[in-house]
Amino acid sequence: MGGSTIPANAALPFGFSADQEAALRRLLNHFPEAASRLEARIRALLNQLSGSLSGVISTEEQADYVLASLADRVVADTAPETDQWGLEDELRGAATYLLARHFIARARDDFVLQLLASRRN
Repeated sequence: MGGSTIPANAALPFGFSADQEAALRRLLNHFPEAASRLEARIRALLNQLSGSLSGVISTEEQADYVLASLADRVVADTAPETDQWGLEDELRGAATYLLARHFIARARDDFVLQLLASRRN
């Protein structure tokens, strides 16, 4: 996860406020192993989705909808694993959602390009 940067002015719904960027930095620094596992999970899910949606998604907006729903799915799927963070349920869910959005935003452009390219072929 080294060299992790937060995308500036990422396309909505993946943009981040200054407070969210500060919270992301704290989360990435305080929970590096958990963040790495979450990033790996998201990459695996994106690979799976790109295969199953290949040729189906035809617009960037459709791809963004898929990505936005993925953040919600990740929070629900990882709830048991994040118990060890020692945070209250609501805070843990918000932290997971913020991290998920961060990793999804980082992967967004490649995911969208891959889906749209497969549609053209």
